[in-house]
Amino acid sequence: MKRWMQSPLMTFAVIIAVWEGIALAQWFPETLFPSVDTVVKALIKLGAEGALISRIAYSIGIILMSMVMSLLAAAVLLWLSTRYKSMARQIGYLEAIFNPLPGMAVLPLVILWVGVTHKGMLLIMMHAMVWPIWAQMRVRFDALKQTYAAFMKAYSITGLRAGYHVYFCGSVGELLSSIKTAWSRGWRALISIEMVFGMVGTHTGLGWLIYERRMYMDTAGLYGVLLVIALIGVAVEQGLRTIEDRFRS
Repeated sequence: MKRWMQSPLMTFAVIIAVWEGIALAQWFPETLFPSVDTVVKALIKLGAEGALISRIAYSIGIILMSMVMSLLAAAVLLWLSTRYKSMARQIGYLEAIFNPLPGMAVLPLVILWVGVTHKGMLLIMMHAMVWPIWAQMRVRFDALKQTYAAFMKAYSITGLRAGYHVYFCGSVGELLSSIKTAWSRGWRALISIEMVFGMVGTHTGLGWLIYERRMYMDTAGLYGVLLVIALIGVAVEQGLRTIEDRFRS
């Protein structure tokens, strides 16, 4: 199969063609299922008004900040669980308790603790992102430790040398895979949180823009914002895949 047929652009082209065909068939009212050009015009209008760019920048800024903080927190948890067996067990219990909880489930508690603030958003985002990173990396670190334990002991590789040359270099692929999982979970949590936070007074981010378009019955604009979120997701996926291919080549 030709390489261009496997690209994300080909997938988007097929989706757009099917969408336009359904819109032209007029199986649904235009207000519920607008054509592609109507969605694009609504998106251009939002961009011209400045609302779209500022909301994209805000949402990406929040999720990048949350990702950095989650990676740091996961690194601390990995160090503790690798260093101390008792800590590994306790952190595993915490992961089993908190990982299944969706961000929206802990949102009321976060609002009670810190209010409707950026700190609250960061806490919920970290809750969504830390655990998949820790869980996947912990499994990989255990496998590396079992594989290279005798090697590290024979050559006295400990501390930072073992951390970089064995654990980090040996788990780059899994790290990128865990970042993909955390990123997708973070996006879902972010959009939900922004819609709720927007209702209670913090009118920022793409989630609030979705809620705002729905409130004004701007279906084309709503689909346009969803399209932007999908394109950002594809761009991040391709970027991480490129980095992963370079490390493995």
